[in-house]
Amino acid sequence: MSGYLMALLKQSEKDISKTLPLFLQAQRIEPQFASMKALATLRPVIIHIQLISDFTWLLH
Repeated sequence: MSGYLMALLKQSEKDISKTLPLFLQAQRIEPQFASMKALATLRPVIIHIQLISDFTWLLH
């Protein structure tokens, strides 16, 4: 039983050593995605403001 647990522990150490760099890389990329997501949510508002300003320009 203990041999099985040791093998499992070694396997999990290998998995951690593979996934940790990916996790750290994801942490660096995540803020960029957050700012892109914020921009994407603002985009309809920006387009709406542009349409309103274009429309008022047409009225004048």
